[in-house]
Amino acid sequence: MPEFWTGIAIGSNQDNPMERVVEAREHVRQSFPWTEFRSSSWYQTSPVGPVAQDDFVNGVVVGRCAVQPSDMLSELLALEQHLGRVRQVHWGPRRVDLDLLFSGSTVVETRSLSLPHPRMHQRGFVLVPLNEVCKEWIHPLFHRTVSQLLEEWEMSRYPEDRVTRIEPEGEQKRGVR
Repeated sequence: MPEFWTGIAIGSNQDNPMERVVEAREHVRQSFPWTEFRSSSWYQTSPVGPVAQDDFVNGVVVGRCAVQPSDMLSELLALEQHLGRVRQVHWGPRRVDLDLLFSGSTVVETRSLSLPHPRMHQRGFVLVPLNEVCKEWIHPLFHRTVSQLLEEWEMSRYPEDRVTRIEPEGEQKRGVR
């Protein structure tokens, strides 16, 4: 299988979220055969959905990888469980959240997997960090770059959609370009 640029969103809003996302990023980095790996900065973001909850810490990683999207999704779900995620409330608080955003220009629509992620173009907590590390990726359904999708989101977002860059103590960005 050829390598594709692959994007994964990482988030947490429970049990020291900054520690959780850094830990999750390291597990993602070690779990797949990346030939190139980039990590965004971390962002404090407002929660999305009807459930009242604390703000999230979010970021993304991208890299070149030759893993089938369905296999990667299975591994990401196993990593979430290993890292303590318990699925109780849809769009509720979570210890760790790992979302497969895209795998090259692959389009998949099955019961268990939708690629590209069906709401990524509406999520500042995905677009802002993704623009940092992979702004030229082209969405295969909308035929727009991440930068263009981010501009559209910024023009249409609600005031409560906060995405603020944070710099944790001791955090070193690896592979960010």
